[in-house]
Amino acid sequence: MTMCIRNGTLWAGRVPTWALVAALAACLAAPVVRAEDGSATRVLFSYGAVETLHSGETDWEFARRGMALGPRDIVRMPPGSLLRVEGVDGDRLDLLTGVGEGSPAELLAVAAASASADPGVFAGSSGGDEVDVLPAGDLRETPVATPTDVAFDAATSAAWIADLSHEHEAVRNVAGRVLGASRAGPHYMPERIAAATALFAAMTAELAEASAFASLFPDASTAHAFAFAALLTAADIPARRHVDGEGRPFVFLDTGLTRSRIASVTASRSLYTTRADGGVELPIRPAPGQTAFLQAWYAGESFGPAAD
Repeated sequence: MTMCIRNGTLWAGRVPTWALVAALAACLAAPVVRAEDGSATRVLFSYGAVETLHSGETDWEFARRGMALGPRDIVRMPPGSLLRVEGVDGDRLDLLTGVGEGSPAELLAVAAASASADPGVFAGSSGGDEVDVLPAGDLRETPVATPTDVAFDAATSAAWIADLSHEHEAVRNVAGRVLGASRAGPHYMPERIAAATALFAAMTAELAEASAFASLFPDASTAHAFAFAALLTAADIPARRHVDGEGRPFVFLDTGLTRSRIASVTASRSLYTTRADGGVELPIRPAPGQTAFLQAWYAGESFGPAAD
């Protein structure tokens, strides 16, 4: 089961059923969509590269004004993005922001739960001096801690490239547990990306505990990069390690897809690179403070256009 950890005003990754039920129970009065409606919500505006995947489709596209979002469609929100949707009854719903993806109902339920816990988080349903577009970082929003960037020195870079942590039993055990778990993950993810997402979630949980796995990566500033690369190797997921000129570590995840099929992963050109042989890789930049794969993927975004 994919672990979802709250990040800002959305949860990074899809929200599991038990969490959605809890959120809905906590705020029954909040506006939510109805599963029986053919068109659950309609986009009033979006800011940033908000992506959508409609139920039954295989290609992602960018959200646009007036776009209908069904109850089983998926919405993916990158850092600094904003989205406001209109409910089936015509009511404006909460302004969504933060890094995460899920169905309209899942994201709205999380937004409602967040607003209930901290009324200052959202502008929208609470009335007052409501505005439709809030700049990212508006003073009325609750500050959200962002993941810390990391740069390796020459010695650390060399150690990371040659690291053999994947041979440790603790790493193999975590990888085996994740891969052996029931594959009930999001159907829209290609197999390797779904596995990488689950491995990142498991890594986050292990590093937060005093586990045998965590003891292999005691340096908090490098743990994410070392641990995630080791797990991918232990899980036999093709990936290569790279340190750029600024010392930033990148893991290039081989999607197993060609350029012609990349729309099944993302509509954002900057979120993938294409090799000379036509294969597609996702630039992942693990860093301290990240809680989900989606964050690490977006952290590598800047590498995309320059890597081809």
